[in-house]
Amino acid sequence: MNLKIDKKAKRRAASSGQVPVSTETDTTNPSANLIIAAYLVSGICALAYETIWIRIAALRIGGTVVSATLVIAAFFLCAALGNLIGGVLSRKGHAVRAFGLVELLCALTAAVLYIAEPSIASVVAARIGGELSAHVAYVLLLAGMPALLAGASFPLAAQAAVATLGTRTSRGGVLYGANLVGAALGIVGGGVLLPMVAGNRAALLVAAATEIIVGALLIVKAKPAVASREESQLPKLERTVYSRFGVVIAISSGALSILLEVLVISYAHQIVQDSVFTVAATLFAFILCLGAGSLIAARLRRKGVAVELLMPWALLLSGVLVALYIPVLAALIGATVTPPGPGLWDYASGLITFAVVALSPLLVCVGMVFPLAWELCETSLTSQGQALGRLSSMNKAASAVGAILGPFVLVPIYGLAGAMVHVAVAYAFLGTVFLLRHKRLTMIQYGGLGFAIFVGHFVSWYVKTPIVLVDGETLLARYEGGGGTVAVTRDSVGSHHIVLNQTYTLNGTERGMLSQQQEAWLPLALTPAPRRVAFIGMASGVSANAVLDFPVEHLDAIELNPQVEEAARNEFGQWNARLYRDPRSRVIVNDGRYVVEQARQPYDTIICTLLLPSQEGTASLYSHDFFESVRRKLAPNGRFCLWLPTYQMDKALEGIVVRTFVDAFPSAIMVRASFSPDTPAIGLIGSNEPLDMSDAFIRQRLASVPAIGSVSPFFRSPDNFRLALMGDIKGKASDFAANPTTTDDRPVFAFQGPLAIAPTSALRGFALLDVAGKGYQDGPFPSLAIGTDDRARVTAGIRAGNYFYAASSVGFPERSDLVEGAKQHASVLQYMGTARSYSRSAKVTESDLGH
Repeated sequence: MNLKIDKKAKRRAASSGQVPVSTETDTTNPSANLIIAAYLVSGICALAYETIWIRIAALRIGGTVVSATLVIAAFFLCAALGNLIGGVLSRKGHAVRAFGLVELLCALTAAVLYIAEPSIASVVAARIGGELSAHVAYVLLLAGMPALLAGASFPLAAQAAVATLGTRTSRGGVLYGANLVGAALGIVGGGVLLPMVAGNRAALLVAAATEIIVGALLIVKAKPAVASREESQLPKLERTVYSRFGVVIAISSGALSILLEVLVISYAHQIVQDSVFTVAATLFAFILCLGAGSLIAARLRRKGVAVELLMPWALLLSGVLVALYIPVLAALIGATVTPPGPGLWDYASGLITFAVVALSPLLVCVGMVFPLAWELCETSLTSQGQALGRLSSMNKAASAVGAILGPFVLVPIYGLAGAMVHVAVAYAFLGTVFLLRHKRLTMIQYGGLGFAIFVGHFVSWYVKTPIVLVDGETLLARYEGGGGTVAVTRDSVGSHHIVLNQTYTLNGTERGMLSQQQEAWLPLALTPAPRRVAFIGMASGVSANAVLDFPVEHLDAIELNPQVEEAARNEFGQWNARLYRDPRSRVIVNDGRYVVEQARQPYDTIICTLLLPSQEGTASLYSHDFFESVRRKLAPNGRFCLWLPTYQMDKALEGIVVRTFVDAFPSAIMVRASFSPDTPAIGLIGSNEPLDMSDAFIRQRLASVPAIGSVSPFFRSPDNFRLALMGDIKGKASDFAANPTTTDDRPVFAFQGPLAIAPTSALRGFALLDVAGKGYQDGPFPSLAIGTDDRARVTAGIRAGNYFYAASSVGFPERSDLVEGAKQHASVLQYMGTARSYSRSAKVTESDLGH
């Protein structure tokens, strides 16, 4: 690689005080290409590790924004320490072989710690008191050492690749850019593709094996660097004008870039659905474009363009583009962008293409800043590895701070758009100060800068993330924070809703009220003595509040998202007041799986409410590992209920869940929450022993809550109650044998759930009746404790329930045309008549069906 600059570039560099780039052939290291390739692979492996660690930590310490931030902050802090250690090591000897040894140790450590992860978790739980202390210790033990070693590799690689101060960007930028490109590939390959095909364990071990091979090649094949004459020939230029400010830029770029990453991902959740693919595609585009910026900076430096010319333009353009992206992203939210194609490849590639195209103009400029700052700082050090190690350490430490400030300080105070304003102002301010740094600023100039910052801060209070409303909707309140953007709305019929990230509507207070209440009542009625209850996914609190209609002794109402819980507490008191006032109730903001698994006392009933199949993280609540752990947490005669939003699922997705459920529970049945045909919810109820469906048991349970009978058609009599039963899925387990099981290691549901389904494939109306209703009406019933007479009643109840549901389906939506409306009503009456012929004592009216 011949690195030359023309005479004009030399004069421009000299006049600005810039250290010139090398004019001699790059013979600094004969293994330069191998080093760049190795560091690219290092980026792939490092991000594969980090992605999998975040996934594992979510299972151990809860899948909250706190746990994800903890892993990211720990990764950056340990990598920062590794940068310092690697910088010291870079001066000790053969940098290339040391680089290879560190890569090899990093891979071995990552593999060993992953295999030992269960032991690490148990030791931490037994030895360390305090939840936060235990979580920090767990994360550091799992990811700390590999992150430290990954950080140490950069100064060693830089020492081998970068000869002089003047070539830090031109050569080091290529190295750094290659690593970022590798990191982007690691997110997609190691974080999604390999786990989807072979599981998390296999993905991490493949990454470790790859890194071991690369480390061994570096040790065996790499040649030592040739001493460069260039350093001794360079004049010792004084750069006091820029050197300290260069350190400020290096630190600021770390905090600002990670802040921008947090904000861009938050916007992505509101533009497309919040899924594992959305996060992976956004991170891929983000890091890839940062790498492209680093490579462009290196290219421009090789052409002789001075750092003092490039840096202010990179900073100022970053600030301007961040400011411009606020209305651009707002427009995209309003457009509700949907990636093309129903298939996995079309879906994933569409997301990636959209993210890269949308983010590249902004992030290329942002990616140029840090590599350019290298040449402004640590000018007295002749060891380039040590100099870049120190700068990278400061940058990564600042990134850890930025990862915390974004979701927990800036977004809660200023909102998503307001936080973006702060990032824009910060970049623009740094660029302006850089331009004026070599001049003595007047009081007027200082005042102008101060006024500009004040204006930016003022604007941030008033620039808000737009909330997209449908016709007839009114915005009542908004909440923004680490959990996303939450809107409380009222629709045209007066129903209040919580809308998460523009795409996920939680609950309702009018038409869907009864269905939500029955999501609590039905599993409690099937539990002989529900004293301790856990309700996972509180949302607005309507369903969890209904638990207190039963004479329970203790309720844990659990909500993952702090902004959703805040909205429920402040805006839904009319419907959930008992959750916050009843001494039996405790509201917990945490991961429901974590809370249940860490509980010291067993629960009699555990209810897991409707979970959006596409949402990232929900797969852990559909996992076989969770079902097994929750089964062990049940008290004798305890019940676990998982509610499925079948209107967002097709037969394949439902089959994955049912197969996983019946494999985990000795007894498993399916119930309906209501007769709603457009938004039906079915519940899978599992237990360690058969469920009593006898006439005597049901009558006794209904008598314990007599007031509910006046509200719910299912609680009027034992025969009415059996209308909610759809079938015994344990008796039909062989029907689901062809479906895969979703586990923590191989979360099939996480990769299948986000894919779009055709409207005709959604399990609602007659489609749901065909899949679930017809299959179970004749038994067998191994999950039910029933006698001969009760068996006949159970069969009659299932068949009658199916026909009442068919009546509801054929009557929705109601036709306004008189002739067609009359025919529709006749069909409704016909289905209801058939239902009553099966269960003559069941009392159901048209109003119970929603007509």
